[in-house]
Amino acid sequence: MILDGLNDSFWHIRAKAIQMSAKMASDKQMISEKIIKNLMFSDPKSQVRAAAAAFLSKNAKGNDMAGLLNSVIDKDQSYLVIGTALKQLSNLDPDLALASAKKLENENSSKIMSSVAQVYSVSGREDNAEFFRDLLMNRQLGIYDQLASMNAYTLFNARMSEDQISESLKVYRHLNRKGGYYTKMFASQSVEYLVETLNQRKEDLEGQKAAEEDTLVLAEIQARISRINVVMADFSSFFTEK
Repeated sequence: MILDGLNDSFWHIRAKAIQMSAKMASDKQMISEKIIKNLMFSDPKSQVRAAAAAFLSKNAKGNDMAGLLNSVIDKDQSYLVIGTALKQLSNLDPDLALASAKKLENENSSKIMSSVAQVYSVSGREDNAEFFRDLLMNRQLGIYDQLASMNAYTLFNARMSEDQISESLKVYRHLNRKGGYYTKMFASQSVEYLVETLNQRKEDLEGQKAAEEDTLVLAEIQARISRINVVMADFSSFFTEK
């Protein structure tokens, strides 16, 4: 029944059959997986190709799925499919996802930009901060994609240095003034999250300081605590600005 659905002429049934394929008997799963791999590359409907990519990334046997998803990103013309494949690739191979995301940074699709931001939020490095600054201050994004990208930026910053967190304040100020409706609504929550992150770092450093005896190490810890205090003071001004 499910195998028939994978070959149905109506795309919605093919997509539904893909989702149900995990329930098939084990002796039929190899057959269905082969069909779904073919659908991922050749189905005329982007919704079916995206469903195939999402399904296979979680259920395919073997170790070639990251390579297949990367091939989808390189070859497919649908932003829906590319975004889905990139998201799934980030779960399987973060380094390969980073390389693929880098190649997509200049795409004009709001959805693709948001997908790139999601990858960087989890696996990005400090040199990806410029992408976020350009994305959130200069690029045109859909209202929900802008919100998702701001949230991704916040998670990205929470993993970065105090200097990078400090630099991010100008982006949040910009979004609070000129962002979309939902972005403005939640900008303060992003800033609060980073203040909490900084405060937790400070508490951890205070604990290290109490247990440390080496004077040079103590000086380094204190310098970092002082830097955190400065950044937190700057961020506190966000809540009093009009």
